[in-house]
Amino acid sequence: MADWKAGHAKRSAVLTAAVFLATAAMALGQETVSLTLDEAIELARENNPTFLSTQNNEAQFDWGVRQATSNLILPSFTANASA
Repeated sequence: MADWKAGHAKRSAVLTAAVFLATAAMALGQETVSLTLDEAIELARENNPTFLSTQNNEAQFDWGVRQATSNLILPSFTANASA
């Protein structure tokens, strides 16, 4: 049982060190980019799934309003034929 605990502790330490080193390497590899407020907002809008979904819902809503309005304005004709 003691061997298992020692092996588990060693694996945990190695895994923790690997994650730390990988995170540090990624942080060092990235450049700092300066953005204006407008650029940051545009970037957020392009990459935010919730915002993109909201835009899609808005387009569907606009189409529904157009369709409902056209039903009120344009006449509707139906024809039936029987033998």
